[in-house]
Amino acid sequence: MPSCYPSVYVLVAQVLDTFGNLVTQRIQNTAAEKSYVVSVLLQKGIDAADELIPSESVEACYNWFLKISSICELIPRVCIELSLLNCFRFMAKKARVVSEEVIRRLAMQIRGIADPLVAAHLRWYLCTRAMVALVRPGWATKSGLDQAVVDTLEALEHLDPALLEKLQNKHNMGRMDYLDLFIPALQWQMDTILRYGDANWPNYQPLLRNVVSIIVENLNSPACLLLCVWRAFPAAVLLSCYSVEELLSITFRSFPSRLVSRLKLMEALCLSLADLSEVPLARAQRLAFLKAAWDYVEEERCRRSSVGTEGVAPPAPKQGLAGELIGVCGAMMQFCANHVGFKQVNVFLGLVQDIICDVKMLENEKSLEAVKASLFGMLSALVSVVNPLLLLESEHVVTLLQQLASGDRRRLMFVFLRQFVSGALGAGSLFSPFAMKTVFRLCKIFHDDLINVVSFEELQEGTKVVENVFLLLLKRVGSLEDALQLMCDARHHLSRFDSIKIISVNRALGLAGRFAAGCAEGKKHDETRALLMFSIVTIPAVTDLIQRFHLLALSSGMALRSGMIVIGEAALEFALEGLETYRSSCSGKDEARKRSQEESDIADVAVHLLELGVATPAKGEHLYAVRRLLNWSAGFDWMPCSIPCVHISLSALRLMTRALQGRFLSFPFCQTEHYGKDPAFVESCVALSLEATHQLQRWIEASCHVSTKSELATDLSTTAIEIFETLAIFDNKDPPLGPALTTLVCAAWRAANAWAIMSGSLEVSRHILRTARFVQEVVGTSVFEEISLH
Repeated sequence: MPSCYPSVYVLVAQVLDTFGNLVTQRIQNTAAEKSYVVSVLLQKGIDAADELIPSESVEACYNWFLKISSICELIPRVCIELSLLNCFRFMAKKARVVSEEVIRRLAMQIRGIADPLVAAHLRWYLCTRAMVALVRPGWATKSGLDQAVVDTLEALEHLDPALLEKLQNKHNMGRMDYLDLFIPALQWQMDTILRYGDANWPNYQPLLRNVVSIIVENLNSPACLLLCVWRAFPAAVLLSCYSVEELLSITFRSFPSRLVSRLKLMEALCLSLADLSEVPLARAQRLAFLKAAWDYVEEERCRRSSVGTEGVAPPAPKQGLAGELIGVCGAMMQFCANHVGFKQVNVFLGLVQDIICDVKMLENEKSLEAVKASLFGMLSALVSVVNPLLLLESEHVVTLLQQLASGDRRRLMFVFLRQFVSGALGAGSLFSPFAMKTVFRLCKIFHDDLINVVSFEELQEGTKVVENVFLLLLKRVGSLEDALQLMCDARHHLSRFDSIKIISVNRALGLAGRFAAGCAEGKKHDETRALLMFSIVTIPAVTDLIQRFHLLALSSGMALRSGMIVIGEAALEFALEGLETYRSSCSGKDEARKRSQEESDIADVAVHLLELGVATPAKGEHLYAVRRLLNWSAGFDWMPCSIPCVHISLSALRLMTRALQGRFLSFPFCQTEHYGKDPAFVESCVALSLEATHQLQRWIEASCHVSTKSELATDLSTTAIEIFETLAIFDNKDPPLGPALTTLVCAAWRAANAWAIMSGSLEVSRHILRTARFVQEVVGTSVFEEISLH
């Protein structure tokens, strides 16, 4: 049944390939059993010499080809011989390697097949098997496959009228419908010739003229056959034989079929011309070509309402025409992008938008989906050839992208935004305000489409692309007001991306820090306040609690440094309240590992806040933030032998000692640099130092009673060494604090040695020795004398 093609060909080809591979493998195994050298050569695809090939393998090959010769029917004989082409290498030297003459002989035998459809598909199979068996350059031309194409076309010249009548009566298939079945086979043959044939393009001119002459003059210009020519032959070859006007004329006078209309033929011609690096036409000729092409498209759009020619498929419905028009517009846009200019591309984008509006008026959901598929193909091809910055200048791009299905739009916008970032623009390109608004709208649409993403990897990639685009936009804004407006829009429209909010806050704090010197002189005070207020308002929207705490600490420090005490205290208060209500959320697989990482992160936040709490202005009492942090650490549900909690207490102890010595952070906070002279401040420092000391003492006592593994003992010993070294260097002999520190130093030294023994680590022992020598060099032997007394 003709309508089963090319499906029946695919099935038969797979069966023949399987049969040929089995026979080849059988003969190869026979040869390998007799000769190891032949086995290695054949596995690498190298033909062995005559004297190496075992006689059994040669005899097996002869037997197979003798069996093939005994087949009387032509079609089975040709099919079997084609499937066994690779077996030629096992025969005698003169016939072992498949040569061009073998392919030419088989092509001549196919001429004897009466059915043109069967003959065309056998030539298709001949090309596929020859591609595997032949490797020498130019083999397609030398083996006469170009003549096989002519044979296929000449067979169509002499179609039996009885066959056409039978097709019409029995299968309701007209002549043009029958010719549609030849498209895959003929296209494959032509592509094989152009790819594996002669490398000299001018040598294809006679073949092209012969093929076009047969199709146009003898076959009445069927569009389905011309489509194979436009697709297969490069535009350089087409233009070397015909002018653009002649190619257009052939296209306009072609006879459409059910599968291939003149619009599809026009699309193929435009795509072929667009692929040229340089069209040998003046600009006026290019514009004339575009005008003639679009005039015909408009004429075809109006005239497609009725076609009464016998043997032609019924007219395509309006929605099918819309898809073809979109395809033609896409091809013309590629031609314009490469050879004319973006102004014409933008005109065609507007026309595509009008076409889609017409289809929407039909209210046909199925037809609209088909149009969306055509639109996706058009935009995908356009993105690959047009500078993204030029597309951003078009007012139609966003509207057309919104017409796509969510999945297609997401994939296309990912490619477009990645190309936008990856250097397609150039380092010195300028952004117009309209382009910046357009790319931000695209980011918003992409952000909304990512809600349907299931793959975590795809979500990460999409988020990363939007981050890069946002950073690029921030670098190109011209003023502080524009930057602040962009960050506010991102906070509102890209709300599901935590990273965008984090980038915005960090950029705002960076700008505020740039203005900090100006604030001291009374300048740019309003700008700094606006940036800090943006940060304070944006941070609560960050869903990652650890990141939120860090950002609040940064905002508080920047505000205090800029003299904006109220904003700084508010940010610090938000961070403290959040930290005090924080609870561990780890559960499920690897709970211990996740819990350990979570405690390490939260301890980093607390240490960051401690640095601010030391220099924060008094609010009812000095160092109220440090006291709250120590109280929180004492009441938090730490894991047994948790090391992060030690870092908090030890950091607080370091900071208190620095404060008692009149040293604060690397930069002074407004209104706090003279607190070291206040007796109340000194008293608070001593009290909090004692509290931190007691917390460290309790941690050592609690950890000593826990059975430990060697790895944990190593970490505990290292932490105890850190406590010992820090407190020994302080060498604080003040009456309120000295005894407590001495007791803690002794406990830390004993615990470090005990845990070092449990760990069995030589590196830990060496660490203890290095620490002891360093402490002795700095403060002398008094520390160790006190340890011996305790």
